[in-house]
Amino acid sequence: MCSKINELTFVAMMKKLSNFYSDFGLNEKQTSAWFPYFRNYTDVELGEAIQLHIKNEVWNPTVASLTKYIKQVAVQQFELDNGSSEKIVEGIIRELSSTGIIYNPDKYFEAVKNKFGEVAERVAQDYKTDLKGLTIDGTPFLKQRMIKTYNSYLEREVTGANNMFEALETQSKLKIESKE
Repeated sequence: MCSKINELTFVAMMKKLSNFYSDFGLNEKQTSAWFPYFRNYTDVELGEAIQLHIKNEVWNPTVASLTKYIKQVAVQQFELDNGSSEKIVEGIIRELSSTGIIYNPDKYFEAVKNKFGEVAERVAQDYKTDLKGLTIDGTPFLKQRMIKTYNSYLEREVTGANNMFEALETQSKLKIESKE
C-alpha cells in the first residue's frame, strides 16, 4: 500500500502542472494552503488525478477539480479491486437463486456481504422489497436503479474514508490544543 503524500512530493507535482498550464503556478503560501486538501491521498492517486485533469481540462487546476479527479481515481481503483458496479449488481441478483431472499433473508444478506462487500449488502437491503417481487420483465429496470445506487454508495464510501481522516486529525488537534 502506498503512503500518504508528503509536501515535497506535492510541490514537485504542482510544478509539473505548470509545464502544461503556462499561467499556473503556486507560490509557497498557496502551496501551504493547497496541501491540506491533498495530504490524505497518495502520490499515485494525485498523479493519476493530475493526468486526468491534463487530459480533460483546458482551464487551470483548482483544488475542486483535482479533488474531483482523485475521487474518480479512487472509485476506479475500488472497482479494479472488487469488480465493476454492473458485475456486483448482477451478482446480487444472481445470489437470489442460490439463497432465496423470501425464506431466509438473513442468509441472503450475509452471502451478499461475504461475496461482494458491505456496499453491495447495503444496496440489497435498500431493494429488499423489489428483489422479493422480481420478475424477468422488471430485471433490467431494477438493475439500472441498483447500479446507480451502488455507484452513489461507492462514491460516499471512498470520499467518506478521506473525510474521516480529516475529521480524526482535526479532533486530535483540538484535543492537543485544549490540553495546552
